[in-house]
Amino acid sequence: MTEVKSLLLEDRLTIEEITQSCGFKSDIALYKAFKRIYSITPGQFKKMNTIEIEKQ
Repeated sequence: MTEVKSLLLEDRLTIEEITQSCGFKSDIALYKAFKRIYSITPGQFKKMNTIEIEKQ
């Protein structure tokens, strides 16, 4: 999941590309695992961290 978090912060990659590169069978599998571990969706994580980076 650490790799997923890192890749989510890179704007050039889509969820589909992240799913494939991290070995998940589907976008839904990635979404469910991420939400289960972090209690937020991958999109929420990306948006939240993009806002933080822009503030700096």
